[in-house]
Amino acid sequence: MARKNSRPWEHWDDPGVALKIDRYWRTFNSELEHRKALAACFRQFTDENDQVLEVGCGSGFFYEAIKDYLVPRNYLGIDTSIEMIRLAQERHPTVHFEYGDAHKLHFANDEFHTACAFEVFCHLPDPVEPIRELVRVAKDTALFSLWISDGKSVKEVREDGFIYWTYSMDWAKSTLH
Repeated sequence: MARKNSRPWEHWDDPGVALKIDRYWRTFNSELEHRKALAACFRQFTDENDQVLEVGCGSGFFYEAIKDYLVPRNYLGIDTSIEMIRLAQERHPTVHFEYGDAHKLHFANDEFHTACAFEVFCHLPDPVEPIRELVRVAKDTALFSLWISDGKSVKEVREDGFIYWTYSMDWAKSTLH
């Protein structure tokens, strides 16, 4: 099911993009090690029986790093990319993945023990509302990671056509407090 991009930064469902990104995540050892480090952090702040929401689950790459720890029925992964959700569901048919938008999560306040988003907010022009939403739906813990730049908000368009956003710690502190 193809979906027309509603925002100029969303290109995950353009032909071939989801597969290309997924292959990148699975090819580089640094990506695999990064996911292991995120999973170790996740385990420190969560219980294996927690109800968990992962915002921006992509192809289920982070879920793979925690699947032996977490009760599968207690995990829900959401993403704005239909193609990423399809990949995740193919790989993990017993786990629930669905369309969801970080800007307006369709869940009640405190619905999940833990809500997390890893490497998601750097893809958004303004992550403030999605971070607020993540905190709103988390009863106990909201975990997220941000890529931090050298003090400027930077938009980089690489030769491969991908667009990356990074945000400075000064921006994060001044905007989110």
